[in-house]
Amino acid sequence: MFKFITKGIEDRIVNNVTSTLRRDDLTLSRLNLTHDGDRDMDRLYGYKTDLQFEQFCELYERNGFAKRIVDGLPDACWAKGTRLLEDIPQEGEDTPPTVLEDELSILVQNGLFSYLKRADKLNRLGRFSVMYIALPGDTNLPVTKGGGKLEDVRFMAFSEKDTQVTKWDTDKNSPRFQRPVEYTLTSRESDASTATFIAHYTRVVHMAEGSLSTGIYGRSALQSSYNALQDIIKAGGGACEAYFENAKRRITVSFDKESNINFNAPSKNDSSKTTGEEFEETMRDFTNKMKNTFAVKGGAKIGELSTNVPDPRPSIEAKLQEISADHRMPLCELTGQGTGVEKGSEDRLAYDQVILERRNDPCEPWLRDALNAITEAGLLPDTRELFVDWPVNKATDDKTDAEVDKLRAETEEIQARTKLIEDTDTGSVPGDDG
Repeated sequence: MFKFITKGIEDRIVNNVTSTLRRDDLTLSRLNLTHDGDRDMDRLYGYKTDLQFEQFCELYERNGFAKRIVDGLPDACWAKGTRLLEDIPQEGEDTPPTVLEDELSILVQNGLFSYLKRADKLNRLGRFSVMYIALPGDTNLPVTKGGGKLEDVRFMAFSEKDTQVTKWDTDKNSPRFQRPVEYTLTSRESDASTATFIAHYTRVVHMAEGSLSTGIYGRSALQSSYNALQDIIKAGGGACEAYFENAKRRITVSFDKESNINFNAPSKNDSSKTTGEEFEETMRDFTNKMKNTFAVKGGAKIGELSTNVPDPRPSIEAKLQEISADHRMPLCELTGQGTGVEKGSEDRLAYDQVILERRNDPCEPWLRDALNAITEAGLLPDTRELFVDWPVNKATDDKTDAEVDKLRAETEEIQARTKLIEDTDTGSVPGDDG
C-alpha cells in the first residue's frame, strides 16, 4: 500500500514518528535507538555476566562491603548460640526448664555453632555449602546407632567448590526424590594437602539459602549486588587514580615570539638530543618530582594548570543505598558508621527483626538437621519436640532504654502520689511511725 505514498508524505510520516519516539525514552530503548544502538548494559558498563564461585570469592577477599554482606548475618545469628527448652515459653509464665545443657555444652566445645557459622558464610558466598558431621561408622554409609561418644563428634565446613553431589535419589516414590544421596567432599588444608572422601547425606547438613525451587542450589548473597559492588570499586578506584594523576604538577611554559628558540636544533648540553627533546625530558622530570628546579630562557612564562579531582561519594552512597535495600541491612550495619542515636536505634531494631526471622528460617532447620543426625547415631536424646530458644539481642538501642527508664520513673512518681493521697485520707503523716 505504501507504493501510493509520495516521497514528501513519506518523509513527513518518518519525521512525525521519529519525533514521537524521541519523547519516549522507554520506546527508544526498546528499539535500540540510544547509545548508538547498543543496549547491552552488561557490556556497556563492564559488568560480568557469567558469575562463578571463584569471582564471588575474589570479591569477598578484596572488598570490605562484600565481606560484610556475606559475614554480617551469620555472625549475628550464630554468635551467642542457643539453648533447648522443654516447651514453648508463654507470655506471663515462667520460662520452661532448659534441657540437655551438658550435652549441648559438649557440642559447643567441639565447634557445633562455630562450624554452623562457617558453613553459613560459605553458603552465602556460593550457591550452597555443607557441614559434615564426623559420626561413628563409614562416611559413605547411613548413620546408625551404636558405638562412639558425644565427646568425639566433630564438624567440618565445605564450600560449593569443594562439594560435589555424586549420587542422587532417582526413585520417584521416594520422599527424597531428586535430592542428594552421596557427596564427594574435598578438604583443603593447603594447595599441597588435600583429602577427598564420600559422605552419606545423613552425615551432612545441606545449606542453600535463596533457593526458590528444590532447596539444593541457592544463589550467592553477592550475586544481586555484584554490579553495585563493582560500581563502588570503579568509583572509588577511579577517584583515587584521578587524585594520583592530578597530584602531579601540571606545568605550562609559553614562549614569546621574540624568544626565537629552535626546538629542532641539537642541544648544547647533549648533541644526541634536540633542544625540544631535552626540554620535554626536563619538564617530565620536574613534573614527576625528580627535579625541584629547571631553568628557562628569557621570554618564557611558566604557569600551572588547575585540576579538579572528582568526588566519588555521591556515586558510592547511591550504590550503598541499593545494597542496603537489597539485603535489608541498614547503612550503619553495612558501613559500620553511626547515623545518629534515634535513626541508628531504629535501624538496629529493624536489623534485629531481620536476624530474628533468619534464625527461625533457615538457621533453626539447619541446627535441627545437625542435632537429628547426632540423635540417629545414638549420641543424643531425641530433640525434635524441644523448643529452640534463641538469645534476645540486647543491642536494642539507647532510645528504647531511655524510654523504659522514663516510663519507670513516671510509674514510680504515680505510685508515690497515690501513696501520699492514701496517707492523707487516713490521717497519717508520711514518715510518722507513731
